[in-house]
Amino acid sequence: LHRVDRRQRQMCIRDSYDGGYYEKAQLELTSENKLSDYAGFFDEYYYRLARIESKLKYLDEQVIAQYQKAFDLGKKSKNYYAPMSALQIGLIYEKKEKLNQAKIYFEKCLSLSDFDYERGIHQKAKVGLVRVTN
Repeated sequence: LHRVDRRQRQMCIRDSYDGGYYEKAQLELTSENKLSDYAGFFDEYYYRLARIESKLKYLDEQVIAQYQKAFDLGKKSKNYYAPMSALQIGLIYEKKEKLNQAKIYFEKCLSLSDFDYERGIHQKAKVGLVRVTN
């Protein structure tokens, strides 16, 4: 039952996010005791929190901090949260014209392998790397 409850909540969060209801998604994700629902999946929790905070126009530094947690917690995992977090950090730094930092994170993204959506995520990181090194 606990697993079903967690999956239902995750689907609610994803549906809210995908529908543009970012405040609702944030409230569902961060409400009391939700973090414990992500035991073993903390990389997903921080990745989703970063995505929501980005859409809600939080400061880049805070969004980067959440993505960094997702990266650190998930870099040995086989899911896409860590490499996608590195990609997103790279894009934020690129937007801020901190090209050396962007390059570091695009390379971190490319250093990970054997995860879902690898080809597409790596392609975006490679294109980003070309932009910041030229």
